[in-house]
Amino acid sequence: MSYREPSPAERAWLARAVELARLGRGAVEPNPRVGAVLLAGDQWVADGAHRAFGGPHAEIEALAASKGAPLRPDTLVVSLEPCSATAGKKTPPCTAAILAAGIRRVVVGALDPDPRHRGEGLAQLAQAGVEVVLEPEGGALFARENAPFLRQLKSDRPHVVLKWAMTLDGRVATVSGDSRWITGEAARADVHERRAYADAVLTGVGTLLADDCRLDARLSRALPRAAPWRVVLDADLRTPPTAAFVALADERAAIYAASDAAPERAAALRARGVDVRCAPRAATRGVALEPVLRDLHQRGIRRLWVEAGPRLAAAFFDALLVDRVCAYVAPRLLGSASAPGPLEGALRLRMDEALALEELGVERCGDDLRIEGALRRAAPGERP
Repeated sequence: MSYREPSPAERAWLARAVELARLGRGAVEPNPRVGAVLLAGDQWVADGAHRAFGGPHAEIEALAASKGAPLRPDTLVVSLEPCSATAGKKTPPCTAAILAAGIRRVVVGALDPDPRHRGEGLAQLAQAGVEVVLEPEGGALFARENAPFLRQLKSDRPHVVLKWAMTLDGRVATVSGDSRWITGEAARADVHERRAYADAVLTGVGTLLADDCRLDARLSRALPRAAPWRVVLDADLRTPPTAAFVALADERAAIYAASDAAPERAAALRARGVDVRCAPRAATRGVALEPVLRDLHQRGIRRLWVEAGPRLAAAFFDALLVDRVCAYVAPRLLGSASAPGPLEGALRLRMDEALALEELGVERCGDDLRIEGALRRAAPGERP
């Protein structure tokens, strides 16, 4: 079934719906973020957003907010196709509520990406006489805002964001290994905000030993819900029981070790509250990443924030497990060819083989810059 494209005015309202969808960041997962706007003709009536997992969908919140409004809404603008199914859902289908409210036009930003339901909601509305308007390019916008949701539909691993901080000449530490601090307070606070919206924060034992990091989000202004899991990859259980990571240990702290790691070390860490889990050894060194990510996914981790040293970061890239990069760049120069960069090893030998980023964003964090982007999506025939 084909639908007409939005007018410029309708696209402007869709942009507002996308902004509203961000209100659910960190609280609606594993559901997608969705926003909605109700109009009477071209006049605004009410806004809505899906704000919490299990809570009202954006359309339902907007309809509730419109009750008692001086204008009666006849148009719904929503960033994602309204749901139509009831099986396995925590909330009633939105299509029924839309029809019951007398909405005559629905402007939709993107089709439901789930193939089980894709297009069904719009078809129900159209069959009931509602004018349906669909943004043909909305899928790309939805993908940018809901990358973790889309990742869970097509794979059994979390959406992975790989973060590092470096100097302007591309160094993550001095020759002696000193890296505290490359960036300023504003950038470090921004990192904690990003951690807070992840389901888990992961690093390797090398970084833990070098920085004695806690992997918490203590500088975040507010956690949207439970604090993220803190995860360390430590094949040989070199993490000391006195580490800051262990001092904060609770049921949301985990270390992945090789199955042949010293059992007495595992017992000492478990006694301090750390969940020590086994993973296969990688062919080179450390633990194998894919089994770890599958296990995290099974434990409900959908958004994984990785702060890795050069070797582990390269391993994530080599295994094609990175969805997005977030690099903090400080206006400092170390000027040493022997100082480490963010990625260790020759990932690509030719410039035309370089990994490319898209959907780029650049923002100032105090004196530093945050540069981020998604790994370019694979073309047909390429590896995903």
